[in-house]
Amino acid sequence: MTAFSAHAATVHYTLENIILEDGTQMTGTFSWSYETDDFENGIGQFTSLDIPHTTHDHETLTVSFDIGKSIEITLPGDIHDAGVDINLVLIQALMPTSSSQIDLLASKYDIGGNGFHAGLFLSGSISLATNGDDEIFKSGFESE
Repeated sequence: MTAFSAHAATVHYTLENIILEDGTQMTGTFSWSYETDDFENGIGQFTSLDIPHTTHDHETLTVSFDIGKSIEITLPGDIHDAGVDINLVLIQALMPTSSSQIDLLASKYDIGGNGFHAGLFLSGSISLATNGDDEIFKSGFESE
């Protein structure tokens, strides 16, 4: 019997200064778990997400990660006047050791459905989370 050894790691990111056109702020954190030699094909999971103008969070919203290009957040289904459609386009690809600004011209949101709160973002980035000692919050594990 052959022993298989897979090396995996997880890096944590935070939504930093994601400001909507009306001055409200979107916050959240997510983890990205990946095989050490295949970062771009990892799996993302929000651990917290607070979006202005909606009570929906990381537990009820659908998130699609293209770690090299964008993060899309939507509310599944057809819920009258309660929609969430957010597209955070990245300036550069996220990496295990780097952050990215969001593209302020391409990133947009529509919260509440029917254009109740729609527009572009004023600022923001996806930043590597730190563990409180200004060290990057990164964890890894090895399985056999």
